[in-house]
Amino acid sequence: PPLGGETAGDVAGEMAGDNAGEMVEQGCHVIPDWRPATQKGAVYLTHYLTSEVIQYQIDGDFPFEAGRFDVGGDPQDASVEGNSGLYAVALNVTQQVELYRLPDQLIQNEFTTPQQVATINLSPYTPRRVFFDSARQRLFVFTNAPLNGELLEEMHLFIYDVSNPSQPLALTVEPTVMPVSTTLSIEPRAGILALVELTTHHLYLYDIHGDRPTLHEGDPIDLRDAFPEDGGQTGFQVRNLRFDPLRGRLFMARAHGIASEVISYRYPPVEAKPEGEETDE
Repeated sequence: PPLGGETAGDVAGEMAGDNAGEMVEQGCHVIPDWRPATQKGAVYLTHYLTSEVIQYQIDGDFPFEAGRFDVGGDPQDASVEGNSGLYAVALNVTQQVELYRLPDQLIQNEFTTPQQVATINLSPYTPRRVFFDSARQRLFVFTNAPLNGELLEEMHLFIYDVSNPSQPLALTVEPTVMPVSTTLSIEPRAGILALVELTTHHLYLYDIHGDRPTLHEGDPIDLRDAFPEDGGQTGFQVRNLRFDPLRGRLFMARAHGIASEVISYRYPPVEAKPEGEETDE
């Protein structure tokens, strides 16, 4: 779908020229109590230097480490599918993705080791990123082929049907060739995969309703052209690509020295906003 660009400055207001370098009030509200009204569940953290995944329970004011479990290798990435309770961990050394089922209920201050339900072997490909498509019960695995001393010029995407988690089913025999990227995000309701190419910083959008992703019509968005490198900055980086499906927004963080900012794009949301919430369209 067509996207309209806007920076954080467009949303929250920009500094006036006469007040450059000073803090200017932008009408922000004071938060009287930082603690959420209700909070329960768990967060799973992969430990990059070990083969452990740590579970933190978040029922109280502060996270509490409930326990750890070993996934058999150094985790490269991980993803949770909250509806089905699945947890996927990408292991780069063994070239596998381990699939776990999380416990249905959490008991405060107690730990239950998640049940391993499947192992996806990807050799000779190395998994780098994993994502769930909750709307279609699929697992996306972003990988690279053996480099053999060559430069990385393309990556490969595997898609698995995980409606039966114990028997993941590859939708295609061969993976789909994709641009080189470590910055990706999926919007399941709209069926969109977004990624930012690592060297050109072009934003690509794919339709993921079919067995393979299909590139949307039109040229990719050149983020460097849309958001120029002012102030002599030459290290354009985009990270933390995130969808907000309720408001139809795609957010990304630009880490770029004095030019650092939040970039957002608008698209027609599939899921309606909560009742009574005002729109800014």
